[in-house]
Amino acid sequence: MARKSIPLNTIDEVLLQSRRRCAICFGLKFDTRIKHGQIAHLDQNNTNADVDNLVFLCLHHHDEYDSKTSQSKGMTVGEVRTHRKELYSYK
Repeated sequence: MARKSIPLNTIDEVLLQSRRRCAICFGLKFDTRIKHGQIAHLDQNNTNADVDNLVFLCLHHHDEYDSKTSQSKGMTVGEVRTHRKELYSYK
């Protein structure tokens, strides 16, 4: 299935809400530094560009979130959603 482009207004919303801070860095370490990153699809379905399905992650955490491993437990959707919610409410 072809990758669906995320609408620019949706990209703006995610970047403005996150202020380019990684939700996982914030959730695990309360790291509020600006990061180089990407917008990730929480359900890992790149055709679902709903703003509730998107989160800004640093390059390291985006790669880690999208990777599958049989040896260690990866981040769950619920964890990342909670980290994002906490980040968005942080002043």
